[in-house]
Amino acid sequence: GLDWSHFDFVVLTSFAYNRYLDPSQVPPIDNPRYSEYFLRQHFYEAILLGHMPQLERVIQFEGSTLRGPVLTIYKVRGS
Repeated sequence: GLDWSHFDFVVLTSFAYNRYLDPSQVPPIDNPRYSEYFLRQHFYEAILLGHMPQLERVIQFEGSTLRGPVLTIYKVRGS
């Protein structure tokens, strides 16, 4: 797994993860990125659903506070 000790914060942007939450974006099974797609989907879902206890959500910017992607900042616990 990922060694979180090298990080203080994690910043996610919806521009990076939205494609992995959209079933219409799954590559064809013969595409070399097919299995990578599901690894990344699992990674982003785990963070966004709060299934990574080492990450504490600090703040999220979206809608009227930001024009563009949703930005979410997480603090790495223990850093």
